[in-house]
Amino acid sequence: KGTIHASLTELEKHHDKDALTLFKTIQGFMGDRRYDYSERLAVDILKKVLEPQNRPLMDEVYMQLIKQVTNNPSSNSISKGWSLIRICLECFPPQESENYMTEWLEKHAKPSKDYIDIMHRTIFEGMRRHALSEQEIQQVIAGKFLGDNTKFKTPRRFEKPTYTAPSWQSVMKKQGAAEGKGEGHDDEKQLQVEEEDLAGGATAEEAYGREPVHTNEDLEESPPLPPVPPPPQNSEAADWGTAEHEGQTYYYNKVTGETTWDKPACLM
Repeated sequence: KGTIHASLTELEKHHDKDALTLFKTIQGFMGDRRYDYSERLAVDILKKVLEPQNRPLMDEVYMQLIKQVTNNPSSNSISKGWSLIRICLECFPPQESENYMTEWLEKHAKPSKDYIDIMHRTIFEGMRRHALSEQEIQQVIAGKFLGDNTKFKTPRRFEKPTYTAPSWQSVMKKQGAAEGKGEGHDDEKQLQVEEEDLAGGATAEEAYGREPVHTNEDLEESPPLPPVPPPPQNSEAADWGTAEHEGQTYYYNKVTGETTWDKPACLM
């Protein structure tokens, strides 16, 4: 894999040189650039990134690693690159690129859940203050976890449930049977209540919930109500209307054409 001439992420100018140096170090660890004692280079990467002023370089390291393991012709280099990704995830999480990193790991890491579980653990427990020791790096390369991932297991992907909807005929049949059963039960219960009311001395109208029937004698006992008088008619008032002129209201007679500023007496 070739070198880079600029950072892969947006960095402040004073980080540009550090980004290029980190990329050469990554190449050395993976065997794409010749270095003696290449495994010690992982410690150099971690120490550099964990310095407080160098946190922006964390995302840069992950983007450089993705570049180096993608379409790399050397299977040995790819294997070391994935080991370095796990070493970094055990030490510090991605910052602004967390969502992208998660999606990329789901597609390319094997097994993806191991890498994502490590990342989630590091996110929730916090990054390490110091770089991993050479012994810890060897453990990670051997496939061991440096922490308990059981609390940070990656949830299973959503799987669409297999469900076959019932036919409308079966639904209507069940609904009709339920309604028929309910109506018959309600009728029997209502009949029982009515019979108990009659036994207790209630009238037939009260027991069966009917309106009482009034005879002519009942109607003669109450005198008829007087008719409602019609509302008074004031035809003269209906002849008057209102309008505005320069913001003031005046009155005019629709029949005679008379106008006045004063309210007519018939409208009082």
